[in-house]
Amino acid sequence: AGCSEGAFLQVARDQGHRVFGIEPSAYTRYARRTRKVAVVRGSFQDRPFKAASMDVVVALRVLEHLVSPLGFLAAAREVLREGGCLYLQVPSFESPEGWPKAFWGGHHVTLFSTYGLCRMVDAAGFIIEKAASENGASVLARKTEEAVDNSTILGQAGAQLPTLTRIRTNFLLHRLRTALHPNYLRARLSRLLEKVKFRREQPS
Repeated sequence: AGCSEGAFLQVARDQGHRVFGIEPSAYTRYARRTRKVAVVRGSFQDRPFKAASMDVVVALRVLEHLVSPLGFLAAAREVLREGGCLYLQVPSFESPEGWPKAFWGGHHVTLFSTYGLCRMVDAAGFIIEKAASENGASVLARKTEEAVDNSTILGQAGAQLPTLTRIRTNFLLHRLRTALHPNYLRARLSRLLEKVKFRREQPS
């Protein structure tokens, strides 16, 4: 879900899996024509796939773009068969790299920690098999109709929540890296030159 140009789908297909993807952007055309994978354009929350028709749902760096991640998880639970697996990966504010561009005009709208992601998956009724905080936050979960008890994993993830000092440090490190990035510097210089040009063109 949110498969972009279909790179992950191509790898999974080449390993013998039957794959389907959904992507809201124009990347769907590239995925179909270049990578030769089955991709439809649309929103996963609109439920374009039949209920209980999938064994696995994968969303890599998708939930942080959504205003309602729980709506996505409800759709995932509906489309998965009993015992089906859900794998999620998102940026995490627990690391400097995880601070979203949304803080200064980007497209990430939801902040995550590993604990927060686990709480959300638990609230959606999944059994959490594994949670990790390397390279962002990730969760492997399984659909079940049985009673769910994720207290052990939730306790472990909660114990790893960063202190306020660490969060502030990560935020400042991310801001510094952004400010020193060549693309950011070029953009700032371009805006500065536009302002100078505009002022020169104004009548005195």
